[in-house]
Amino acid sequence: MINGVVLTMLSIESIADIRSRSVSVLRQAIFWVFAVVFNIVFYYQTLSSVLGGMALGIFLLLVAYVTREGIGYGDGLVFIVTGTYVGLAKNAKLLFASLVVAAVTGIGVYLFKKRDFKAQLPFLPCVLIAYIIEMIIEHIKGGTV
Repeated sequence: MINGVVLTMLSIESIADIRSRSVSVLRQAIFWVFAVVFNIVFYYQTLSSVLGGMALGIFLLLVAYVTREGIGYGDGLVFIVTGTYVGLAKNAKLLFASLVVAAVTGIGVYLFKKRDFKAQLPFLPCVLIAYIIEMIIEHIKGGTV
């Protein structure tokens, strides 16, 4: 169920990121409240894991501020929410995998569309692709999906 909710959230926000280069703070707040309630009701991860997962998103918000949105504030908000759902370890793995997908995508855009390296690409579709890849790997390893 958790993967389905995160997948839905990432799909919705990826479309918004592609269309308008923005993330809905209201939608993120709703998904975050649902994650908190879900954690309280089902207690499927520890409080330290939830807070650690959220801290990664807060760190990205700080990076967005320092770099004048080299990475967007919306990306930080999304990682706060995903961290609340999946915890620190999986959120860190998701961030790393997302950066790899973004790098491969950027190289592909550079080579095939002849754009320069300064071209901005929406990041959340890369997060969505990375999450799907992680779900597939988890399923192949025999984990729960």
